Amino acid sequence: MKFLIQSQVFIALIAVAYSVETELLLNQKPEVHLYLFLVFLSTFLIYNICQTTAKSMQRPLTRFMVMLLTATFILVALAFWARWQVIVMLIPLAILSLLYTFPIVPFNSQLVPLRAIPYIKIFLITLVWSLVTVLLPVVRMQHAMDVHVWLIFIERMIFVFVLALMFDIRDMEQDQRSGLKTIPLWLGEGKSKKLCRGLLILFLFVTTVHYSKSMLVVLPAMTISAGVVGVLLNNKILAHKPVYYFALVDSMMLVQAAFVFFSFWLSGNWI
Repeated sequence: MKFLIQSQVFIALIAVAYSVETELLLNQKPEVHLYLFLVFLSTFLIYNICQTTAKSMQRPLTRFMVMLLTATFILVALAFWARWQVIVMLIPLAILSLLYTFPIVPFNSQLVPLRAIPYIKIFLITLVWSLVTVLLPVVRMQHAMDVHVWLIFIERMIFVFVLALMFDIRDMEQDQRSGLKTIPLWLGEGKSKKLCRGLLILFLFVTTVHYSKSMLVVLPAMTISAGVVGVLLNNKILAHKPVYYFALVDSMMLVQAAFVFFSFWLSGNWI
């Protein structure tokens, strides 16, 4: 399990699961297709590149480079079979991810990565995850950008923002040492946790309004996933075990996707 977490395979699988959840919410029966591999490989590459630039590598460089080069080659090969609309959407996301990682953005008379600009990191993470796991499936399916899609996008933004904020709360001491300005360092831990709870309540309100009439079967899954996040937010023991804490926070997206999948399967609502 530790290898899956540190190699970024785990977070890439979560991105795939979250994309499948969107397809389910758009009444698409789950199936293995090209675009899930694109999501997996894109997430895998970006997170490994971020990890490489953030700290020195602890695994053999040659093995790591072979793994990244292989994933890059497969990603490029798969892109030739993708719809041009999907590629058009992936290119700016890739550029944004690189700007997030490498010090090439002018700020305060120096070049910095986007994540070093005060308070912007959490919004970038939220935006990219929501675009990849909501709008990319919409583009693939050629689904209309209707109210249903926009509500899914808003729900995803809120949920991912809460998880990203929990990461920043856990990293307060490290961010303060490195001079990185984040919302928890501005508000403090207590107010940041209150913000998380408030956003979870907002998430429950939006999902209740959204699904109570047309897709009631999804509502328990959204409620349970928000409740589990709330419990994790108040767990002080896990907060002192960073590897497992980060994995558990990330896995909240997987938990939500699993509950949505189970809800559809249990109700027999397959298209």
